[in-house]
Amino acid sequence: PVLEKNSSSEKERKRAQDEISRLLSVLKEMLTDRSEGKPPKEKDTEFVTSEKARINEVITEVSTEITSLGTISLLINQLDKIEFESSKYVVDLFAHVMNRKVGQTITAVSHILQHKDILFTLLRGYTKTENAIQYGAMLREACKHESLAKEVLNSPSFYDLFEYVQGTAFDVSSDAFATLKDLLTRHKQSVSEYLEENYDKFFDKYKTIIMS
Repeated sequence: PVLEKNSSSEKERKRAQDEISRLLSVLKEMLTDRSEGKPPKEKDTEFVTSEKARINEVITEVSTEITSLGTISLLINQLDKIEFESSKYVVDLFAHVMNRKVGQTITAVSHILQHKDILFTLLRGYTKTENAIQYGAMLREACKHESLAKEVLNSPSFYDLFEYVQGTAFDVSSDAFATLKDLLTRHKQSVSEYLEENYDKFFDKYKTIIMS
């Protein structure tokens, strides 16, 4: 609530933004694996291997907590209220959790499948010009996972991308086009199934881009 303009003074908001920036920086530092370095001496190999495993386990635990506690969702929903430089940390954090496995499972993917509104919050981010590029980067990161890409492709909200591609801000429309291209080329089987079901609607929308 402190970040809302109508609920606090500018001084309080600035203090909250500074604290969020500090915490995001600390979190980024925590999740950076610095165990790589100069090759260990032969006698130290076992210790270094053990230490790397321990660090990896800690990073995985922290990443899992970030996801399960809804921290990512909270940051995404408040991204436009966070200072611009700090919003880049959110993008890095999102990319990290989207690639962190627990066993054979990526916890963040399972979490988003259970909270699909996260995907569509990212998609609607193209309407927020100041942070559209960050939203787009996170959406593409999520859609590297086929199960999440299918959710976007098979949603009515997918067609909003065509509107964003034709937007007036060049950097936003270019980023939206990059997302559209990625969705249509990365997971060929899913795209093929999507086009079989939605051929006419898709090409009607696609023609509007060609003719604009």
